[in-house]
Amino acid sequence: MRRRRRTWRDEQRIIEALKREAAPQAGVLHRKQFLAQGLSSDEVRSWAASGRIQPRFRWTYVFPGTGLTLATRAWSAQLSSGGDTAVTSSQALALLDVIKELPGAFEATRSDGQTRRQSGLIVHRTDCLPDEDVTRVGGVRTARFPRAILDLAARGDVDLVSRALDSGARLRLFDGRAFERLQRQHARAAGLAVLDEALTRLDENTGRKRSELERRLIKLILESGMPTPLVNTMVGPDEVDILFPGTRAIIEADGREHHSSPADIAADIEKQRRLEALGFVVKRFDWNAVVYEPERTIERAEAFRLANLEPPIPQLILPASLDGFRRTARHGSP
Repeated sequence: MRRRRRTWRDEQRIIEALKREAAPQAGVLHRKQFLAQGLSSDEVRSWAASGRIQPRFRWTYVFPGTGLTLATRAWSAQLSSGGDTAVTSSQALALLDVIKELPGAFEATRSDGQTRRQSGLIVHRTDCLPDEDVTRVGGVRTARFPRAILDLAARGDVDLVSRALDSGARLRLFDGRAFERLQRQHARAAGLAVLDEALTRLDENTGRKRSELERRLIKLILESGMPTPLVNTMVGPDEVDILFPGTRAIIEADGREHHSSPADIAADIEKQRRLEALGFVVKRFDWNAVVYEPERTIERAEAFRLANLEPPIPQLILPASLDGFRRTARHGSP
């Protein structure tokens, strides 16, 4: 039976319906969505050949004028690969704003069904991709930070993974327990050795050399289960070791290596005065506490955090002229 020729109005109705479907998918459509609107396979091929739609990864298309953005390629990879596919490696970390996307093929992973090779897209096959390893960014399935880091580590670049880990820690994405689980579940993963080394260097990538005590203290706090703090962040003119966002709690390492000379001690006192003037409360932990009493240190750190959950309230510092005026008003002219 011969198919009735479509009118211009029919085609416009189909196009508008397809554009509505494409909107929440960063402008990307799967072939099945065209067929569901009544187009035949031949018509889809004809539209692509004439430029009315533009192909992306296999079986996916966009309308002309749709930019080739990270989100567009992510949706195209997911729709093309199907199943439980999730964007991973540098593309996932870019979607999470951890690092910039690296050049090369787009990477995704999936645990069910078959994976097909195609130009510009690598879909890794994995035996384990639980829901706890996946999130959604802009609606597209994306590997969570720890899983994306593990897949990034397969590149073999320890410095790259270290920078990504440090950036994730600053963004409060670091989850020590998740990394431990991944290391157990993927004991033969290609990037496991690189990840192990990068984790030991986690706190060495902030632009300045940390003392051994600072490294140990930060690692202890990050792996403690407490809310992930900001690490080596600026508070006013000072850089602090650990700050719990939204609270007035600051934790500092108090070690011999950087705090033994009179000048260092005086600098620490002035720094603490500035922080207190801004409304923060500072707690210091020394070498013995961190190295020999880690469990007790975590208990004390958590108690300190809970006792200082309120946001900081800066102290009111009067200008010199106003302060003098008030003294004169109270005590009379000198």
